[in-house]
Amino acid sequence: MDKLFEQIAKILPPPLLMGLLGICVVFFATFYARGYRAYGDVLQDGFFRNSVVMIAAIAFLFWVNTGRGMRPAAKPVLIVPFFASDEREQYRIAFSTQIEGQLNEALRTNTSIFNLPSYINDPETAKQVARKYGASAVIYAATVIDTKDSRAACFKLMLVDPELSKTYSLVPMSMPQGQLGEIINTLRGTLPLVGSSQTVGSDTNGRVDSLEAQIRAIGVELAELRRASADKRVESKTLEALKTPLSRHAIVIGIGRYQSPEIPSLALAQADASAVNDTLIRLGFQSSMLQDSTRAAILETLSRAGSALKDRDLLIVYLTGHMTAAEFDGTRTLVILPADVKPGASMLQSGISITELVQVLSRSSSGNILLILDGCSGVAGLDRAQFRRRQANGNFVIIASTGDNQVAVESAEMGGAVFTRTLVKVLADLGSDRTGPIGLSEVFTRVSALMQSETQRMRIEQAPQMIDLWGSGDLILRDSAPPHSPSLAELTR
Repeated sequence: MDKLFEQIAKILPPPLLMGLLGICVVFFATFYARGYRAYGDVLQDGFFRNSVVMIAAIAFLFWVNTGRGMRPAAKPVLIVPFFASDEREQYRIAFSTQIEGQLNEALRTNTSIFNLPSYINDPETAKQVARKYGASAVIYAATVIDTKDSRAACFKLMLVDPELSKTYSLVPMSMPQGQLGEIINTLRGTLPLVGSSQTVGSDTNGRVDSLEAQIRAIGVELAELRRASADKRVESKTLEALKTPLSRHAIVIGIGRYQSPEIPSLALAQADASAVNDTLIRLGFQSSMLQDSTRAAILETLSRAGSALKDRDLLIVYLTGHMTAAEFDGTRTLVILPADVKPGASMLQSGISITELVQVLSRSSSGNILLILDGCSGVAGLDRAQFRRRQANGNFVIIASTGDNQVAVESAEMGGAVFTRTLVKVLADLGSDRTGPIGLSEVFTRVSALMQSETQRMRIEQAPQMIDLWGSGDLILRDSAPPHSPSLAELTR
């Protein structure tokens, strides 16, 4: 019975559900008060019929007047459906209020946030709902999770044009200003596509479109200049400064499915990991891949790999999956969520903090390490000064796909995360076009330039960052092209 009631509650809006319960109460009250012997007799009772009409009319009017039973008056900027496990819609109400208030303040006008009285669990449904209501963005796969001190939620934000999705992990009910500002900036980027003819004239629209086109063109020119500058810097470096590695190893970790049903899956994480793994193998790396791995398996694998490094060896660790910034010992710290992470109060203990990850990898004082993170929140909470005091041979470099207050974006058009797909393209292009050395600084410069152009086109904010924890000079990913291009089977025999 509880399951049946839960399913009915998901389908019916709350006012109509309360009306249905009221009718049931009147039905049984009439049955026992009148002393009827059969339930069918109640349907012939005049008092019951009049009560049904009155209750249905009140429920319907309440539903319409609260804005839940009708389409929004204007095309909404954002559609917010029900959140799973959201008791009395507390999280959804707080979420919509904060977003709408910040948007109205930023734009100095009233914007429309439409609270949809149903659940949206998959991107295809989200796309259909957006088209139906003419919305610019839709929340979907939304789940509320009770943490130790407060309530948080995991959800995905789909932008309709261009079509892409952002994943948000463990967002508290009272959103931090940085995270709220990032969502607002993302939504603001969609507004020229929503109702622009209602707010500005056609001439103004033309001028705005022209300016946007000029800005994009400038971005492309800057990307080309940076690329040319990177080429010159690499050509001017000596082999000594480039520190050509003796052996090259890679560990690629993709976490897309989680053991806890409360954490939404990442549909493209494993595809991204496979693309990186194949690309590194073509560049001559001995690469192994872990998929949907537990905390223990990840730490054990990285500890063994880090401890085995010798001078001038190069180890690349690529990791993609849910990452979030959480309070850890009083500091906002990046936490990587392994497949067996436990939501709630134990999340910090069952996740992997950025500090722990660096410590595990750097147990050996030899070798070069490149850590690539494709997830939200950059390297939030990393004490760079602590590690820069470390005495070690070699380099330790971190490349994060986002700033510390940014969200990693997936693009259906690109077939994966924007950063990873850009990285794979740059590595593949350099690997096929160049016979000489491929340095990390050039790779990062090219990735940054291409991402700047791509994110401008998508109207989103995401910029990668590179941190040199210790060491000096550039890292060489490939010193020279192999005499032939071996297949994957040949390399892995």
